[in-house]
Amino acid sequence: MNITKAEIIKILTIIQTNYAQGYKDITKSSLSLMADVWYNSLNIYPKDMILKVVQYTLEKNTYPPTLADIINNLKEIVYITFPNVNELWNEILQALNSTQKLYYFGEQYIVDGVRPKDKLQKLFDSLHDICREWLGTPDTLKNMYKLDITALSCEKARFIKEVPRIMESLWIKNRCEPKLLNNIVNKALPTRSKNE
Repeated sequence: MNITKAEIIKILTIIQTNYAQGYKDITKSSLSLMADVWYNSLNIYPKDMILKVVQYTLEKNTYPPTLADIINNLKEIVYITFPNVNELWNEILQALNSTQKLYYFGEQYIVDGVRPKDKLQKLFDSLHDICREWLGTPDTLKNMYKLDITALSCEKARFIKEVPRIMESLWIKNRCEPKLLNNIVNKALPTRSKNE
């Protein structure tokens, strides 16, 4: 469930209460404008996640958190659920190795009644979403398996640079299912016991 503007105003009020000095001169119209900006930036994230991240941020920040602080903490939590970049790159390298084997005898060579192009599509579909997003099409695998080690090093650098953008776009595209949300929040933000 997505957050409402009224809930954003409540969050801002909580922040204002906890950091009175940082917000002592804020007017109602400024608070309303701030709520609009925060709502437009945060409404892509699930409400439960926002509320837990705000609580987490309030507990760790000594200064009033900004919208950027909240979003950065949200992104950190999201990124925890993705495999690390080296694991993803190794997945691409394994796919390139498999692609080379598929095309060893040429494009017309049929194995077990299946053309290499069909096997390549199946291989591409089995890759992690981030790898598929970066590659774009199965043909990229076909073109990349011919690259030498220097060219592959350049591709790896490009891949590493693109992964954060891809993670963010996949997160926004998928909007996080409730079951995944609970796993993300529980993994990233340990629950405190009531005795603390």
